[in-house]
Amino acid sequence: MDLTMITRTGRKAWTIAFCSFVIPTFFGLIASYGFLEHWKYYLGEYEAKNLPVVVIGQSGCYFAVIASLLSDLEILNSELGRLALSTALVMDAFNSIVSGIGTAAISSLKTDSHDDGSGKGPAAALLTILYYLCFLVLTPLLLRPIMKWFVRNTPEGRPAKKLYTSIVFILALAVGMLGVVANQSVLAGLLVLGLIVPEGPPLGTEMIKQLELFSTWFLCPIFVTSCAMKLMSNGSLSIMTVNVFVMGTMAHIGVKFLYDPSRKYAGYQKRNIMNLKPNSDLRIVSCIHKPSHIIPIKNVIDICSHTSSNPLVVHVLHLMELVGRSSPIFISHRLQESVDSGHRTFSEDVIVTFDLFEHDNAGTVSVSTYTAVSPPCSMHDDICYLALDKLASIIILPFHLRWLEDGSIESADENIRSLNTKVLEIAPCSVAIMVNRECSSSINYINNTKQIAMIFIGGPDDREALCFAKRTIKDDTYHLVVYHLVSTINNDDFTNWDVMLDHELLKGVNGVYGSIDNVTYEKVGVENTSDTATFISDIANQHDLIIVGRRNGEKSSQTQALENWIEYPELGVIGDLLASPDTNTKASILVVQQQQMPKS
Repeated sequence: MDLTMITRTGRKAWTIAFCSFVIPTFFGLIASYGFLEHWKYYLGEYEAKNLPVVVIGQSGCYFAVIASLLSDLEILNSELGRLALSTALVMDAFNSIVSGIGTAAISSLKTDSHDDGSGKGPAAALLTILYYLCFLVLTPLLLRPIMKWFVRNTPEGRPAKKLYTSIVFILALAVGMLGVVANQSVLAGLLVLGLIVPEGPPLGTEMIKQLELFSTWFLCPIFVTSCAMKLMSNGSLSIMTVNVFVMGTMAHIGVKFLYDPSRKYAGYQKRNIMNLKPNSDLRIVSCIHKPSHIIPIKNVIDICSHTSSNPLVVHVLHLMELVGRSSPIFISHRLQESVDSGHRTFSEDVIVTFDLFEHDNAGTVSVSTYTAVSPPCSMHDDICYLALDKLASIIILPFHLRWLEDGSIESADENIRSLNTKVLEIAPCSVAIMVNRECSSSINYINNTKQIAMIFIGGPDDREALCFAKRTIKDDTYHLVVYHLVSTINNDDFTNWDVMLDHELLKGVNGVYGSIDNVTYEKVGVENTSDTATFISDIANQHDLIIVGRRNGEKSSQTQALENWIEYPELGVIGDLLASPDTNTKASILVVQQQQMPKS
């Protein structure tokens, strides 16, 4: 874990940690010693003497336990999760130091009436405590630089050498034995060294890969069982086990019932492109998982024509899987130029690319880059929180598939697909999924103009997609073709209000307000789904980018039969058809979903 979190923890976490440990311990010890004779009568003398040990053991809450619970609840990187982790870290550190001092002192005091007094007493206890404090301070100061040297001498993206991990294992044994000098257990020394190892790749990740299976699933259960069999009777052990089980279950159910992080993302304010005021800035949150996502995402942002009167404010979030560390991190690279994780900078390619993009478009584009390191199951919370905090109008996500030049699928990442689905469900603004099928760097230009198509059927998602597409026409290097698919049998399920909104928005591209040189409007009559599929196949390879609405849950005669064969629901019917391997196209696809407003 990153132990420097303690220095960055706020007053709230310190207060909660102190109260959570001190209050139950204080009242528990009062009840234990104040009614000692009472407990002896009911529990027996042996059990009564062990009661203070039980109280202290059950009063604290360990960081590893809290981190595991938050991970199971998928709220590790939520506001509550981060507060709980900070609180647990402070509480765990405080508990460990106090327990260590107590162990050093008690073990050095005279406890046996037959002892001759050598090596016991207050002076010996004070000396042992001094040894312990020196051990806590000097071990990190001496060994942390060695660990950082291992990290610096490991090439980026490569695992740490076996020699380095072997040295760490030897140091662990040595530090464990040094802990014995301060009357601590060997485990205390191992714990201190574990906190010294830099979290994350390459060293922390490699250590976990080598140790996790054997230690977590084999040694840990044996260790817990052997500890429970010592300082305790079968009755005490049973009661403590049941208590842990009941409290853990109640905590899990209680937090799940009382706290839903998605509530704060409910869209009570309209944050989408369609409702932007004229000449206002467009705020975008774009997400990147892999290096292959950088250029496609940058190209999509670039087509949102940016001028001094219509600037772009872009927040680029590099998402990384949490590996080799216990707590998630969120880094703003504008506020913090370098990040200490073994003196290695996160997201260097992302930062450089978008810094150059901002420099090339000075005065019209503002870019901020961030890195979020969290479990895949809760990455959506980082995305949605950033969009909420920065008042974004749209989130742009990369699709989970990657294609080869021959049109076949090269790779698929189901974690990205699951993430996209969660963001679509709870996002506080509009969402767009970028499907990059342009496998080569060459772009087909007609008269030095990039061809963009927008397929419009109707509904809020199509209207949002059209508003996004209309931003491209402010730049003469783009030519927009709007294909309006109209049913010839007139059985659309849209309300009259939806139809009115569709027609009003289409007036901006169909010549009602005057012709625009780089816009073409085509009204296409389709009788059934077969006509729609044929039409899309015909135009699929004529454009560089095709923008469509997701139209989730909307019924229409143009697409009804295709809904039973959809493979990627997150793309909608038209987007799924364009992304299908059966469709011959190298055009990129942008699928837009308008902000989901809560139902009244």
